[in-house]
Amino acid sequence: MIKQKNIEIFISHHNSQARLLMPFKEICKQVCINTFLAHEDIDIGEHDVDTIEKSIKDCDYFIYICSEESNNSSACQQEIGMAKGLNKNI
Repeated sequence: MIKQKNIEIFISHHNSQARLLMPFKEICKQVCINTFLAHEDIDIGEHDVDTIEKSIKDCDYFIYICSEESNNSSACQQEIGMAKGLNKNI
């Protein structure tokens, strides 16, 4: 039996939206969709930029949670730029 690869989703968001995204992450987990939320998925001591870059490179889909805060976040804008540069499904 061939094991099917889980779908990988990177969610770009501002930290102020983190709490609102946890239910979505849990629902995705129930249907075998892996989601990356930086505030949840980066271990203390891990180098944030490297982990985020790898997660964007490995994702199947990139979701941008648009808000005034995320539009003004240089980190979110860099993530979008990387996803576009890698021709990710946004």
